[in-house]
Amino acid sequence: KHFDDRDVCCFYLLDFCPSDLFPGMKNEIYECRKRHDVFYKNQFMNNPNKEQYKIKYEEMLEDYLERMISE
Repeated sequence: KHFDDRDVCCFYLLDFCPSDLFPGMKNEIYECRKRHDVFYKNQFMNNPNKEQYKIKYEEMLEDYLERMISE
């Protein structure tokens, strides 16, 4: 298992999963179904290529938030 697997929340690794902004919402749009696991966060934090992944994840987060706003 690796922190870059599809079932791991890359936004959680950045300490900003948008689903955490709406904890009481039952709407599926705001629900994160990916893994939020300290094991993967530690793996991410200790990765020598962390900055490259961080840039990739930040770009993905920006796109995701823009889609949320437009919806």
